[in-house]
Amino acid sequence: MNIISWDEFRRQQQGEYQLTITPGELRLGDFVSRVEGLEESTTFPPRGMRIDSFQDKKWFKENCRRVVIDLERCLNRRADDSDASLSSAGSLPPLPNTLDALRKRTISARGMVEAWQVYRRLSLVTQAQILSFHRHGHIDVADANDAVEELINAIPDHLPELLWLARIKETSRYPFQHGLNTAIFAAAFAHAAGWPGKVRTAVTMSALVHDLGMMRVSLQVLRKNGPLSHAEREHVRLHTRLGHELLAQNDGLPDTVARVALCHHERPDGRGYPDGLTLKGIPAIARLISIISAYDAMMTTRFHRPAVSHQQAMGELWKLRGQQFDEHLADAFSKFLGWAPPGTLMRLADGRMAISLHTRERENRPVVRVLHKRGGELEFGVELDLSENPSVASVEGKRETLLPDGSAGIKHRDLTKKLPKALVAGHKGGTDESSPAQARRERRTRPRVDAPRGTRILVIDDAL
Repeated sequence: MNIISWDEFRRQQQGEYQLTITPGELRLGDFVSRVEGLEESTTFPPRGMRIDSFQDKKWFKENCRRVVIDLERCLNRRADDSDASLSSAGSLPPLPNTLDALRKRTISARGMVEAWQVYRRLSLVTQAQILSFHRHGHIDVADANDAVEELINAIPDHLPELLWLARIKETSRYPFQHGLNTAIFAAAFAHAAGWPGKVRTAVTMSALVHDLGMMRVSLQVLRKNGPLSHAEREHVRLHTRLGHELLAQNDGLPDTVARVALCHHERPDGRGYPDGLTLKGIPAIARLISIISAYDAMMTTRFHRPAVSHQQAMGELWKLRGQQFDEHLADAFSKFLGWAPPGTLMRLADGRMAISLHTRERENRPVVRVLHKRGGELEFGVELDLSENPSVASVEGKRETLLPDGSAGIKHRDLTKKLPKALVAGHKGGTDESSPAQARRERRTRPRVDAPRGTRILVIDDAL
């Protein structure tokens, strides 16, 4: 008698070793267990059949719309371990009880400089992939694999810094920044979940290219201000099929990556597109990317609507969990990011602007830097730990308010350039340069300047 683990039994019962693909994706040695779109007059063996020749594959292409293959019975898709089998099927390992990796790291000046170099290289690769897909319908898989590997390797040592950089957003650069930001969040979440390398690679690659089909959608429609018409919405919805069909033609790209491009707008309640799949029919990786993609999209100002805050985006994910989003994955993603992840803009209870750096272990409120303007330039002020400063966290019943990225004209790209120097120079509990009273005390303690009698001195004080 063969004894299997409970997880293995659960996966078999839920069909997690089954993969739905188009007939054109079939390989010799695949075992087809079910078919869709078959004419009533055409029969299919109830126990399934194996693809033993190109003639068999041709028959499926001519007679079926989609096929379901059993990965456990495919000759050339069986992986060496269960984790690789799961990633190839678009499934995910179980989630841990805690996802506190982000609270175990703090932002540093050196870490930000190193993370920026990684982010810059990833940006260039992503832009090149966008242009290639737009012009030719394919991507450089080798370059994409290298970029994914570099990101995955950088995450453990630069987790908060990379999440900070994922807040850099410009409306005109949304097509490539969205894929890049989604990949950063996905790689970070997979790292926090402790998933194996092959699963993290599948998740990150799927996130990076999931929305490439948008490159084949009318630019005029994408840049339209205001709501779309029914015909325009249907046109935009084509991006899932276009992305899937073109990505599936790229040699060396895993099947599950193209599958995520097709399914990332499906919903557990069956009201998604393009096929109206329900929870069990949607690959788990696609359900995860759907959540992360929606989060980044809501946090970004686009032509048809403004950005929302982190708190508002999380509220939307919470409200639609079990309907538009996988309930358990949405909860896990929320726990991973916490109340104010790195780079979150906020207005403190006393009215000052601030931005979160990181959250210390076993704390809920972040360490922030106060922001203030000097001579028209935005600069970093004092560092505050909101978990240790109740007087800052609450003033006359008011508390901090999280703000959308880009609020008050604050650009994350500009702040990123200044952050390393501020981290080096800053000291916890130091002088708050944004306080007018402190500026007056500094003026009173300045040394006297003696000049020859009759000399006129022009004093310019830009401390306020």
